[in-house]
Amino acid sequence: MSLQKPVTFRGMDLSESPSNGAEQAQGQRLDMQLAALEESTVVDAVEVCEVDATSEIVRHLDPENVSRYLSNIDFSTRPGGSGLVNKDATLVTVLLYVSEWSPESGHQHGGEYITVTGSLQMRWLDPRLDNWPLSRDMPENIWRPELMPVRGHVVSQNLTPTPTFHNHDRIVGECESSVEMKWRLPVTDERSLVRGFPFDTSRVDTAVCFSGASRMETADAIEVAFDTWKDCVGLRWNAKASVGEFYVNEVLLAPIYHASPTSGKKYADIGLSMRIARDVTFYVNKIALPLWSILAFGCMSFAFEPDDLGSKMELVAGMFLTSFAIQWVVLDRLPRTPYLTAVDRLVTLSMGLLFLMALGGCIAFRVTMDYPDKEDLPRTIDKCTAGVILIIFLVFHLSLARDIVNGRVGSSGQNRKWNDIADGISFGYMGETCQSVSFHYSGHTYYQTLASRPIEDF
Repeated sequence: MSLQKPVTFRGMDLSESPSNGAEQAQGQRLDMQLAALEESTVVDAVEVCEVDATSEIVRHLDPENVSRYLSNIDFSTRPGGSGLVNKDATLVTVLLYVSEWSPESGHQHGGEYITVTGSLQMRWLDPRLDNWPLSRDMPENIWRPELMPVRGHVVSQNLTPTPTFHNHDRIVGECESSVEMKWRLPVTDERSLVRGFPFDTSRVDTAVCFSGASRMETADAIEVAFDTWKDCVGLRWNAKASVGEFYVNEVLLAPIYHASPTSGKKYADIGLSMRIARDVTFYVNKIALPLWSILAFGCMSFAFEPDDLGSKMELVAGMFLTSFAIQWVVLDRLPRTPYLTAVDRLVTLSMGLLFLMALGGCIAFRVTMDYPDKEDLPRTIDKCTAGVILIIFLVFHLSLARDIVNGRVGSSGQNRKWNDIADGISFGYMGETCQSVSFHYSGHTYYQTLASRPIEDF
């Protein structure tokens, strides 16, 4: 059996149950209780500070008067006092959980998209809820962070769900909320699109702002920090590293802010970035290798005598039609764009070089027929034609290799910086580090590597 120290005010015991008097008498008793708890320096042997005065009052009030007292409190206002930089700010710790991602067919629109599914889990302190009675639910109008997508299309039923208590004992008013989110993001930005297809890489960016259209709370009022779960800091990746023909090299999460283009005010965000590359195995085996084989077979026409035009044309024409057949076989896998991708250029190169083979054979044949005394000239023409074809082939593939290197290890593609996108919104970095989840492939298995990196790497 526990004993509770009675709460007294000027000799009166306020912990006794109220009598069955009139409502006016009960109201007077409530006023006396509030006055006692607000003016007393010690309540239940615990000093009442300004921050937790509400919780102490709720804990010591008569049950009949709790509802009346709480009805006068505006719980929709933001609770301050937990900020790391600004003491009056509200610190919100976040943990982004990614459950799955999948590519979306968008070839008919000239681009490709991915869908990322997960949840944003948030926690914050509200001292008004300290020692909250176990028999009472959380106020429906309690303050909670407002979320607004800044980049990318977000599909979510409710961006501001009613929070719950993080601890069941409710001694500390720690709130938590989990927002189910689904992003639909373009794989490539407007500048590069899929010109390097299928050797292209891309960095997919999205951001979520912790300020909605109603309250417009700035970065001075909302501070964002990363929460932890086991070894994960801020980001818990539970999705596959490879889906379809795409695979993720690295995922970055960073605290950032964006500034309003009109007022210049800064708003706290978190930025998520996925560095994605395409697995080119299918396209190399089904398109590139057959086209290279076609060119190699076409070059065998130079082994024929210059006057054997029929055999040359039969071989080159057969290879020419075969290149069209290969393109039709993989047509559904190719993006429909108003420009040439790397695959389109490779097919065009193949047909162009086959045309040069046929043209060179025709010229050599006419020289043989018109100048029978110049026996070496037709063969010289064949050699020159073969040399031109080889130079064009090498120059094209050197240019293609340069684009592949720039997209995979250069400063473009997946390695470009966040601010390189011209989207009309000015972003900046908050804090000194960002969180990274990188993947490496070994033994038919992808392994994750968690690391904290400088914010400049984001």
